[in-house]
Amino acid sequence: MTYIKKESLEEIKAEAGEYTRFQHRLARLKKINFEIRSLLENIRGINSREVDDYRKKTGRRK
Repeated sequence: MTYIKKESLEEIKAEAGEYTRFQHRLARLKKINFEIRSLLENIRGINSREVDDYRKKTGRRK
């Protein structure tokens, strides 16, 4: 068990509050990053075609 001096209690509370705000901002950024990644995957899926569809459109056969 660690004992904390009364003088340093306010400083520790301030640092704990700052750390909590940091964690909330980090969670928000992770959520936004996940949304962006999923949107980019959707766009990639829309933009990519199947090989057979491409061959039919261009008339190429292999």
